[in-house]
Amino acid sequence: MTLSSTVASTQYAGTGAQTVFAVTFVFWTLDDLRVVHRSAAGVETVWTRGTQYTLTGGSGATGTLTVVTTPTDYTPASGTTLTIKSNIAVTQPTDLPVGGIFPSTAVEEQFDKTVRVEQQQAAELARALKYPETDSSSLSSVLPSSVTRASKFAAYD
Repeated sequence: MTLSSTVASTQYAGTGAQTVFAVTFVFWTLDDLRVVHRSAAGVETVWTRGTQYTLTGGSGATGTLTVVTTPTDYTPASGTTLTIKSNIAVTQPTDLPVGGIFPSTAVEEQFDKTVRVEQQQAAELARALKYPETDSSSLSSVLPSSVTRASKFAAYD
């Protein structure tokens, strides 16, 4: 398989009625996803599979997230957002045998997962603060200690 898309997340606006959401990107295990619900007030809560939602699919394919509605109804209300994103652990669990038949399927899957981890990291970096490339290399991004920062504001001049 190849990963021809750089998309590793999808986002849905809550309607108060929709409880089934497509996972539009490939994932492998049910633990490969992170689901974040953002309330109308902007509070983000990471959901737990089995509590707020169930999941089908994976094994190198897309899938479906279904919101739990009983005994507690977690249906995303109007004005809320549900984000489903790739969250593959940064590990290498594939054990390749020495000699014998080359396990091309296992190697291909591991390459796909490695690319997905790179996509996850690229998405994280895209949201990070960055210095312009032409700024001095002597700038420091190290924050003062929490004691020094206490009751102070970050500001620019």
